[in-house]
Amino acid sequence: MRVFNLQTSSTTDLQTLSASVAWEDSDRPTVDVFFRIYAEEGFVNAVDYNAFLVACVIPALHYRERRIRIEGAVCPWLVDNLLTMMAYMNHWYWYEHQRQPGEEVSIEAMHYVSHPAPLPSRTGMFFSGGVDSLYTLRKNQMTLPVGHAGRIQDLIFLHGFDSYGNRPKQGTEEESFWYFVKECQAIADDAQVNIIPVWTNLRNVGMEDTGLFIRECCGAALGAVAHVLSGRLTDVLIASSDHLSDIVPYGSTPLTDPRLSSFTLHIHHDAERIRRIEKVKAFADWQVGLAHLRVCFSGGPGTLNCGECEKCIRTKLALLCVDRLKGTKVFKNNDLNIGLLLKEFTPTDSSITHVVELIDALRQAGHVTFARIVTLKRWQYYAMKMADFRGCITWVDKHLFSGKLKLWYHGSQ
Repeated sequence: MRVFNLQTSSTTDLQTLSASVAWEDSDRPTVDVFFRIYAEEGFVNAVDYNAFLVACVIPALHYRERRIRIEGAVCPWLVDNLLTMMAYMNHWYWYEHQRQPGEEVSIEAMHYVSHPAPLPSRTGMFFSGGVDSLYTLRKNQMTLPVGHAGRIQDLIFLHGFDSYGNRPKQGTEEESFWYFVKECQAIADDAQVNIIPVWTNLRNVGMEDTGLFIRECCGAALGAVAHVLSGRLTDVLIASSDHLSDIVPYGSTPLTDPRLSSFTLHIHHDAERIRRIEKVKAFADWQVGLAHLRVCFSGGPGTLNCGECEKCIRTKLALLCVDRLKGTKVFKNNDLNIGLLLKEFTPTDSSITHVVELIDALRQAGHVTFARIVTLKRWQYYAMKMADFRGCITWVDKHLFSGKLKLWYHGSQ
């Protein structure tokens, strides 16, 4: 894989950073990757290829590229961190992709940046408007005084990650993007922080498949955007999705996110010690936050959350536990009933741990019937997993036989 042709352009309130990515060992087309930053001048780092290296490292590993050749400068500290990042990903996913344990992609650069003059400290965070990012912002503002170097000054709102492709039922991509930015702006204004909308086609670099993106690439994609903004930001927070006791191989974890850091930009994985229901309790009295809470992938202009998907139902149950559901209007409706839970609420691999803690919270809040239904859904999930014979054999082969059964099977075809 070659990364070349770094370019930048700017207008009054829009800065664009782009580069070309050409595959060498995979039959995929060359992609012109861009980041459009809607902010004042100074945020975009256009002096090195750090952002594009971070963006490419997991796709290059996934598609078996032998190298990433950067035709420009990168940070040597970052290169070493990314080799460790690849080691984690290969340790977790070598079996699924039929790689050898320990396999990696070499990183070559025309030259390395020397240690530049340090920037004044400035902290930003990735912000979607969901439970995790609302908690990180609220906690930061409640614990760090004004003027503290670690106090968040910038919220980074991204297009192209959870909203990807055409959305005819929800409006165009651009309409949805600016609608969500407007909703987040209300939170930014109340918190007295800056919001930076970012539009990128980053997922076109081998990350079109949503499963692959979430499972392996999402943390590195966030890291790439952070490096774009390292002209001014020195620290960027990524809100944790899971409690530390529930962490599994995933694209964004406390182990891997810090490995996206360069010598001058530090990536932090935040609040993995706090469970989801505790996060909801922490911002339950923040009226502006609750009024613009966004957890749904099916929202669009005029509707932040559909109110009927698994994430919406789970969030409504959490708000019910802290007696805040009636006070919010962010869902199409606030209905919670037995029929809705039985029909629409189906835990997933990524949400089952949140479901477990939700059961206890519902019982403690006196919603025993809902707790029983959610418990039923939990056991249905486990039963489905136990019935997955192929999945059980895969686990045994990977963890007990080091992939020998899979090698034998493919060798016999």
